[in-house]
Amino acid sequence: MARPDLADWGEEVGRKLAKRVVMTVPYAATPHSNRGYIREAIVGYEQSREKQIYAELNRLLTKEEKRRPSGQDLTIYTKVMLAAMEEVVPGPIKVMNWIKEQIGEYFTENPDGTVEWDTPSGFHVKQDKRHLEITQVRTQLLGNVVANKVAVGEKGVNKDKHRNCSAPNFIHSMDAA
Repeated sequence: MARPDLADWGEEVGRKLAKRVVMTVPYAATPHSNRGYIREAIVGYEQSREKQIYAELNRLLTKEEKRRPSGQDLTIYTKVMLAAMEEVVPGPIKVMNWIKEQIGEYFTENPDGTVEWDTPSGFHVKQDKRHLEITQVRTQLLGNVVANKVAVGEKGVNKDKHRNCSAPNFIHSMDAA
């Protein structure tokens, strides 16, 4: 890693920096969500560090002492962490990608279908993700106007949603079995 300041965070924050990313990739976590988990870990660490400094030194931090990861820092960490996972624990990523590929192929042959499978315990899973036609309903409740969105129909199969949720749904269903 060419950025020693990012390496410092890796050492200082430790296991918490990687744990959530590593644990959620098999459930089809996206780089965007991984970036958020990394941000939470670093900011949480830094806030804790700042509280300790405040308590010990009873003074305000200088701008240099008050570190926050930039968007670019988080993107770099996310890419490095996912690349490391592909080397260290490639299995979960391969399984997730394989499931996504299978779902894509399935919908090539069954464009209006649902995805179904049975778990080892005999539970039948039926995944049916659709594009919904949404309308907004405005009502009054206790004198206040409340706007709610309501599905009034469907516009066909949502292949992207199927592709993104099939791996976590399959893994959760097998875990529950």
